[in-house]
Amino acid sequence: MLQGAGSFIVNVDSSASDRVVVFVTGDNVGINGSPFDIFRAPTLQARYVMRKEGV
Repeated sequence: MLQGAGSFIVNVDSSASDRVVVFVTGDNVGINGSPFDIFRAPTLQARYVMRKEGV
């Protein structure tokens, strides 16, 4: 579940095999109770990236 301050939009790139790219508008977004670890993406296209567990 995504939780954050303000409004945000999430688009998931399901074609990626080792990661799930999440495009988020909003700054304080975290993930709780999910099998993903979230961290800031080093790209301009995605502000956050969720890596799958076990990868």
